[in-house]
Amino acid sequence: MGRAFLAILVGLVFLPVASGAILVDTGKPTKKFGTKSTTTRISSSSALDGLSLRQERRMGIGLATAGSVGILGLNMELNFVPELSLRTGFGIGNGYNTFHLEVRKMVSGTWFVPYLSGGFARWTGNGRTNMEDVTPGFLAEKFLTQEEVVSGRFSQNMIYPALGIQYFQLKGDYKGSSIYAEVLMMIDLDDFVAAPTGEIGYVYYF
Repeated sequence: MGRAFLAILVGLVFLPVASGAILVDTGKPTKKFGTKSTTTRISSSSALDGLSLRQERRMGIGLATAGSVGILGLNMELNFVPELSLRTGFGIGNGYNTFHLEVRKMVSGTWFVPYLSGGFARWTGNGRTNMEDVTPGFLAEKFLTQEEVVSGRFSQNMIYPALGIQYFQLKGDYKGSSIYAEVLMMIDLDDFVAAPTGEIGYVYYF
């Protein structure tokens, strides 16, 4: 009889702890003793979706390759509202430097969020190399004159629409990290010659 009573007493003592652990796993607020601070920490450490993350963290910085940046570039992003942001950055290529300014419109989604972009890019050759075998190939093949290809000196102004998709890390130690991939149509403003290309990149929001 004494052992049964002891078992019941131990069960009553540890039952709130066990139930509190279950409530922590759900991530829902609870008024049970000992669980309030834990559940608050868990709920604040995750975002519901990509747009919620962009609402919470308005600034982003990252790296990109190809596309509007040339070969490799640094991007900075400011989210005015979760769905709309302004992105700018600088890049480098073999014998040229790049600058771009872009408006990005996000569409709804959870982890993967599609988006549309429109931007302006200016690529400037420094005259240090012949551009005949430059990357990307469309620069010399479609946008530059023969004189610019040989001299390596040029200032190329382009506009582009883009369609892409972005993955957001919504919780955990890497919350705020994201990667994206997009396709672009680079359009030369001098004669409106167009060339398709792609871009991939990483952005960290803070």
